[in-house]
Amino acid sequence: MRLRTPLCDALGIDVPIIQAPIGSASAPALAAAVSNASGLGMLSVTWRSLDEVRRVVRETRDLTSRPFGVNLVLAWPQEERLRVCLDEDYLR
Repeated sequence: MRLRTPLCDALGIDVPIIQAPIGSASAPALAAAVSNASGLGMLSVTWRSLDEVRRVVRETRDLTSRPFGVNLVLAWPQEERLRVCLDEDYLR
């Protein structure tokens, strides 16, 4: 039995499970595994360089065709990292 919620519909996932973006532990393999299991995998990208953000988003995209998210702590300017994520079209 699956638990379907409006959150699932909004995010394009099958189960209302969202992986916490736990710093350096939120690697592409973990995020992709959660997404491939029908939840929402998450990447922590706040403190990564722009090249590293691009790399982890691409690597995650290579490991899953399912939706995944990125976490940006907004206490610091994040416009450049957001732009990299949007340029990589990780939401497709």
